[in-house]
Amino acid sequence: MKWVLKTSAVHVAKTRQQVAFRSVHDVPADLRREMKKALEGPDSETIYIANPAAYELMENRRDPARGKRLFWAGLGAALSAATITWVVLTLFDRP
Repeated sequence: MKWVLKTSAVHVAKTRQQVAFRSVHDVPADLRREMKKALEGPDSETIYIANPAAYELMENRRDPARGKRLFWAGLGAALSAATITWVVLTLFDRP
């Protein structure tokens, strides 16, 4: 049997002071408003932490060139298969 322990923590650092809370709901309302304002700013970014398989999935989704690479790889494989088929049929299909 696998055991899974799920935990969460919110660490808030403000003017040389750091406080930890068990969840966002435990953060006082005034500090929560400040956090919301800071997180909606242009310099904020979402960070995901997950297991290695989920991390790999997220990395693949972030890569905009991945779709192009997959297209060209598929096209190359299809053209290679067509060329090999043509060569085999041309060389060995003689009466």
